[in-house]
Amino acid sequence: MTFSPLLPAWIVGLTGLVALAAVVGVYRRPSLPAALRLALVCGVLLLLANPTRVQAVKVPRPRTVAVITDCSGSMKQTDTTDQRTRGAHARDAADQLSKSLGSDWRVLRLGLGHQLLSPAPGVDDGDSDFSALGELATHTPKPDAAILLSDGADWAGGDPETALVAAGIPVSTLGVGSSTRGANTTVELLVPSPNLTPGQDVALTALVTATPDLAGRRTELVVESLDDPNHPTELLRQPITLSDWQQIAVPATAGATLGGRRWRATLTPIAGETTVVDNVAWVAAQVVDRTLRLLVLEGRPCWDTTFAVRAWRRDRQLLVSTVYGIGKGLWRAGEAVVPPTTESLREVDVLVLGQDVERLMPPPEVLQTWIDSGGRLVLLGTAALPGLSALDPLLPTSAALPVTVNGGDADGLLPEGVHLPALSAPATLQPQARVLLGERSAPVIASHRIGGGLVCRVNLDGFWRWHLMPVAGASTSATTTSEAAPGAGRVRGERFCRQILRSIAKTPTGDLWAERVRLPVGDSVALWTRPDSGVKNLVHSRPDGSQETITLADYGARPRLDQPGCHRFTVGTTVVTVIVEQRLGEQVNAARDDARLRRLAERTGGEAHDISEVAVVAQRLIAQRQLAALPDAASRNEPVITERWWLWALIALAASEWWLRRRHHGVV
Repeated sequence: MTFSPLLPAWIVGLTGLVALAAVVGVYRRPSLPAALRLALVCGVLLLLANPTRVQAVKVPRPRTVAVITDCSGSMKQTDTTDQRTRGAHARDAADQLSKSLGSDWRVLRLGLGHQLLSPAPGVDDGDSDFSALGELATHTPKPDAAILLSDGADWAGGDPETALVAAGIPVSTLGVGSSTRGANTTVELLVPSPNLTPGQDVALTALVTATPDLAGRRTELVVESLDDPNHPTELLRQPITLSDWQQIAVPATAGATLGGRRWRATLTPIAGETTVVDNVAWVAAQVVDRTLRLLVLEGRPCWDTTFAVRAWRRDRQLLVSTVYGIGKGLWRAGEAVVPPTTESLREVDVLVLGQDVERLMPPPEVLQTWIDSGGRLVLLGTAALPGLSALDPLLPTSAALPVTVNGGDADGLLPEGVHLPALSAPATLQPQARVLLGERSAPVIASHRIGGGLVCRVNLDGFWRWHLMPVAGASTSATTTSEAAPGAGRVRGERFCRQILRSIAKTPTGDLWAERVRLPVGDSVALWTRPDSGVKNLVHSRPDGSQETITLADYGARPRLDQPGCHRFTVGTTVVTVIVEQRLGEQVNAARDDARLRRLAERTGGEAHDISEVAVVAQRLIAQRQLAALPDAASRNEPVITERWWLWALIALAASEWWLRRRHHGVV
């Protein structure tokens, strides 16, 4: 029991003392009226002190259910019972659920793409990643249950179930679409590098895939150059026999004109295809011709740096200066100031730091200022450099270990199908760092932006050995050159070193450049301008022909690209082309994946149903009204003196004392 005074405690105490003093002053000796007066004073003081007891109570709270609609590209399929798109069918069912559950549950509407989207979008594009469902565990408000309306297309292969089970969120699924896979073909076009030199020969690659029921059918592949969109130049027209996967080389040239180049691949549709959206693909690159000034510092000569410098000197667009520390002396090639100063770094585009460079490198604050103003820093090797932890995109956690470096990265550092040995240190990524090669859990090359510049860590040792070995690549019927030819390792290794610089060097011409020129649907592209360009706006032209003016903030912008196809960003006469592609799996394997939906439901404690059973799911949740009204434990203070007879007792005491005093004529 505790007390909750009706008046401040000091007032109650003072009142009690005055009342007791009055009792003593009136009644000089013990008597019955004095006892009645004392009992009356104590009763009043008890009322003012307001004694209470802590009472456990049950307070009901509203329950929340998340209704999640898959809005990825596969939901465009028209294989529902009423021949509408899967997305439209799912949104109608979500509306029905919201109306049915609204009186008993608080309904939270969300969309599922490569992440959870709020509010749920009304269009279907991009990839689906079920691992985003794990975000429900930290969502505000956290739902008590979830219903997912999806076709089960989960191309990331994540595991949201662990987080959902730990948070106690059961997920029921409603499958949308046909479980029979539709017939479909796709084409993808690749360019070896996003940056090309004038007159450079380019080997484009067309990847053609088809579902098994179309294998053996004939179609035609056309690849065109789109320098003039109104008058495309045909580079290849080839009849092909479809198979599950094939690679076709397309020779092209970068041309002599500086700026953006675009190419398009078109695959003739076949009757009965599920969709023709993925029968057209684009690719883009920038043709540049400006010498990049490169400074390489290394305190202990190592084979990796020697091999990289040799590759860079073979590139006529690179002007390479080197400084090696040998003992107490220095070995220089080219013009270089050691250690570099703020003034000398203005003449450097890319600074490469190798091993044991503490006595050669500039102070960290000088490096920071240079990078902020647009400089590019490459950290070569697996050892962390003292004083540069704030600049390094990777934080090594242990010594270097043997790894296999796999190709197929988005920046074209190594072609797909290439597997090369090296040493790499296990490391964690700094916030906002981007992996150029490897996985986020095992990054091999990573970079991150600092101000207007960029820092890249090449977390490799021993890649110089690549030039000693043949390289085994992906063998296909369309491959015309032997990947294991003598010298192939040296060619691939030198190309790898040059591509590192190409992937981080800022665009040498124009007032606008993009961090990446090829991304999946739903990603945001990072666009940048020179701080002294005076550019404040750019024009975004979408694949559907619509345009939008984007206002720049801090010399850049990050628009989200929701449409597959060719996006163009224009500033004055500078045009940057970004290709946005639909993940092939979203269209090739368009059948509903019941196994994935069932696994999600069973592992989280939910139920798997067809979308035709939407009313059944709603009724079962409504029937769990006791769950929706389940009380939570709480406590509150309840007054002890609540009965009316307490007041009547005090009145009786006052009346009795008054009557006795009257009877004895005030003599007590």
